[in-house]
Amino acid sequence: MKASRIGFIDVLYVILAGLVLNRITLAASFDNGARVFLLAVLFEDYLAYHESTVLQPHGRGTYSIGAFCLDIVLLMTWYVCDLAIESWLIVVPISLSSFFALKALWELVCYPEIRGLRFLYKSHIPLAILGLTFTWAFPPSWALIGLAVSWLLFTPVWWRFKCR
Repeated sequence: MKASRIGFIDVLYVILAGLVLNRITLAASFDNGARVFLLAVLFEDYLAYHESTVLQPHGRGTYSIGAFCLDIVLLMTWYVCDLAIESWLIVVPISLSSFFALKALWELVCYPEIRGLRFLYKSHIPLAILGLTFTWAFPPSWALIGLAVSWLLFTPVWWRFKCR
């Protein structure tokens, strides 16, 4: 059995997930629902990160120092979403849209073949655009719900078509 190494980014994912899990209570509330959604986004992002750096490290993608730095900024942007849930709800959809925009940039850095029109369905840029549109058009809670539904519909399509 081949040993797998655990890197700094892996540990950062675990720490952030633990911080958010610690804030979830047993009460049914919008805050808890938002945090469960944020955890789903984080776990899906970790799966994509793990697949591109560990499972297929020399496959189609390339991982560089730029991607490493983007990973850190991306995760901190995601964490701002959780911090803003209770007090600055307007920041949540903006931060989450920024997270998806940074994820799209990460995909451009790691997968240079994603250019032109492919960028629209092989990256997370549509979610970033939708998130900002929802934030502008609706109250923050509705913008977050719209972004959650969009993410649920978009993610299976992205996994189907990414980097092919």
